[in-house]
Amino acid sequence: MTFSPLQKQLKNLLSGNGYEVDTATDFSNVIEQVKAFAPHLVLLDIKLPGNSGFEICSQIRSFSDIPIVFVTSSNTDMDELNSIMLGGDAFITKPYNTAILLAKIASLLRRAYTEKDYSVREIRLSDVVHGAIADSKYLLRQNNVAITVDDMEYSIYSDDKWVRFILDQIISNVIKYRTGHPILHLFAVKENERVVLSVEDNGIGIPQSDLPRIFEKGFTGQNGRTIHSSTGIGLYLCKRLCDKLGIGIAARSEGKGTIISLSFHINDFVTGVQG
Repeated sequence: MTFSPLQKQLKNLLSGNGYEVDTATDFSNVIEQVKAFAPHLVLLDIKLPGNSGFEICSQIRSFSDIPIVFVTSSNTDMDELNSIMLGGDAFITKPYNTAILLAKIASLLRRAYTEKDYSVREIRLSDVVHGAIADSKYLLRQNNVAITVDDMEYSIYSDDKWVRFILDQIISNVIKYRTGHPILHLFAVKENERVVLSVEDNGIGIPQSDLPRIFEKGFTGQNGRTIHSSTGIGLYLCKRLCDKLGIGIAARSEGKGTIISLSFHINDFVTGVQG
């Protein structure tokens, strides 16, 4: 059995950090090996014997949503863009920092598999909101964000941990797409049998042409071309979690500023939780 130098290096690194590693040795039937291994995550190079890493990624995506990480010496913007468009979750160039690679792998595994750990119960909306603000207090303070939270004495049925995660992602976007004097306003209203929580900012806004696609994986839109830290992953994760928890999510933006709204159940009849 012959391994390439990179395969040996990655296998030793991951095995030494507690991961069980299977390595493809026959590149004529990689997809069959992936199906047989049933891995929790796949590492791919772009330049491989036989099919390219891009082709293999596309084939894997036809039957699985497991995380895929490209580890490659190809470091052009077009290569990274292709990896995103074909369903890759991370793009790391060689020579890589081992600590960053391990952290990225751990993060992807956590996102992919811990989001199935749901605990839906009655919670106070105000507690969740203030908890999320506390999670981001240093970034909010560092960026001089003025925060207003209206009274919201509502109880909802959802998962405290994952609602806070969703709000953390939204607040992160408020900071990322802020203006010179950023403002964050959170308020809630009751509509029929649901409570709608809105997160409003006075940032740069979202172009109308981009609004229908902002929850798509990897979509960064016009704003992403000017703010290079955009990944198109944050809102995608929010939408995925909302779908699983039965939370409605919507966005509005007219010119400047954006409102992201989350719609929650206010009784214990929750039909949207999916394993």
